[in-house]
Amino acid sequence: MASSSASRARPPPTVIDLISSDGEDDADVAAMRPPRMAAPPTLRAHAPHLLEAPIIVNHNHDHDHRNNNHHQHGQFAAPKQERSSTPPAPTREGGQFVLVDGEEIFIPHSPESSLGTLPPTPPANSASQHQTAMDEEVALAMSDFTADSCLQRILGIFPDVSHEYVLNLYEETEGVHYGAQHASSKFERIVEKVISSDYPKQGKGKQVRKRKREDDDAESDAKRWTPDRVAVPSQHKAIQDIIKADFPEFRRADIIQALKQHAHLFQTYVAVANIKDKNDSTIPFRGRPSISRADAETIAANSGFETLVDELRAARQRVVVVRDERALAQMREQVEEANLQQAVAAGETAECQACFENLPMNRQIHCNGEVAHWTCFECATTYIKTQVGDSRCKVLCTAGCGSGFAHAQLHLLEDKQLLAKLEQLQQEKDIRDAGLEDLEECPFCDYKAILPPVEEDFEFRCANPECEKVSCRRYYGCNKMSCPSCGNLQCYVCSADIKEYSHFDQAPHGLPQGGQTLNGAKKCPLYDNVEERHEREVKEAEAAARAQVLDDNPDVTEEDLQIKVSEKVKKADADRIKRAGGAIPGGYGAGAAGW
Repeated sequence: MASSSASRARPPPTVIDLISSDGEDDADVAAMRPPRMAAPPTLRAHAPHLLEAPIIVNHNHDHDHRNNNHHQHGQFAAPKQERSSTPPAPTREGGQFVLVDGEEIFIPHSPESSLGTLPPTPPANSASQHQTAMDEEVALAMSDFTADSCLQRILGIFPDVSHEYVLNLYEETEGVHYGAQHASSKFERIVEKVISSDYPKQGKGKQVRKRKREDDDAESDAKRWTPDRVAVPSQHKAIQDIIKADFPEFRRADIIQALKQHAHLFQTYVAVANIKDKNDSTIPFRGRPSISRADAETIAANSGFETLVDELRAARQRVVVVRDERALAQMREQVEEANLQQAVAAGETAECQACFENLPMNRQIHCNGEVAHWTCFECATTYIKTQVGDSRCKVLCTAGCGSGFAHAQLHLLEDKQLLAKLEQLQQEKDIRDAGLEDLEECPFCDYKAILPPVEEDFEFRCANPECEKVSCRRYYGCNKMSCPSCGNLQCYVCSADIKEYSHFDQAPHGLPQGGQTLNGAKKCPLYDNVEERHEREVKEAEAAARAQVLDDNPDVTEEDLQIKVSEKVKKADADRIKRAGGAIPGGYGAGAAGW
């Protein structure tokens, strides 16, 4: 006992006055209490028995003792145990725990050495530790799937969906736990709701800039990492190591074979990921972990090829997009199969007049004839694409009854861009048939408007929200054009770059124009009737196109190619040409004006 007492010898402990007042006790304890240290790092939820366990620091022991201190169950002795049966009191640098009346008290060696130390927290019971671990696991699963990350992933699948609608769906799923795969299950639930509903579209001008940047990044990645770029054989060893680090279950021989086929990191990475996602049982996943313990980012950064870091990032982003698209396709198949079964059970199916399949009515549109004929979404979309490709805007019933489709029926189709083009063709036809006077068109887009005479307002202010450009209305003037940006001079007749007026025949309008250039070619007129010339050029182009079609199609006649125009339209064209001729200097009398 003497030797044992000697081995535990320490400086005399500070005496605590147990008869002092409460205020003195508080002051003494505050003076002796060591300052709080920073909180220990959070432990992973996969080790619940380590949560809230005290960390004992003893510089006389090695690192293994520090990591395995949770196995020392006797470090906090019970009050009724004999002092001799307790293990040596745990120590920390600068002090030691002592059992006093059944309570562990930390006694520093000296007040100076106690600075910077803190007694460990007593361990919680195992049930509390397990519950804490479960709560932390759920928190970690939910923290990876935020409202912003949900919105960005949904926009990758549905670019035109309303952002507010997606965020509302996210809030609806808040507070609902979907099990161990919380984030993926929650995302799938939101995608399923978007698919099964006629989701609202995001209005113009409300797209988030972050989404625009991601679209630009995806487009630039597609242009940068093309498969036809020159391969660098010296990169192949680093590429193999990068892919092996991210896909350790693949054999290196299989990775080498894929790299020989695709030649680049981007394409090879995506191909290997697709093979893994297919879960093909015929593919031998017998690869062993890589000898190198470095991750893919470290291997790419230390490869000596800076481009591999960006290419790895782009490949991973592409894999995420492909997996989302595959998941969406699978969800669509499941939704359509369930919808078909429900429609069959309810007797709400009809035969498509184009493909003659019996399909649910809510996946078809019908004509507005006396007897409704049904056409499925796929056949209707193919039919409209054909009409739009031929610059036609008349969509008739596929059953041949001659009836059309209501606007609401057509807009049940998913391809809104195709429908917008169809409506544009219909609008242009209606405007042509109307023969409106003083109708002007924006030179930068298809917007048209009826404007006052050019003498009153010579500017065309486009009201198209996607254009909104202001341009000059050329009603008369010479044929010398000047670019407002670079100052280049160009002839409006032949589109040739010029330097001065010597390119033009400057004889007054109405007189013989016999001017010639140095090479003997006839000079372009300085003034002419632009509308008349435009009409002549259009007719020449039309005649050439007709001749080409007749040569390529012997069974087509000229009558088949005739386009009937009303007398009202012909009169409007003639009046427009006449007004343009009256504005030419020396012609029907108007002064000269430029652009």
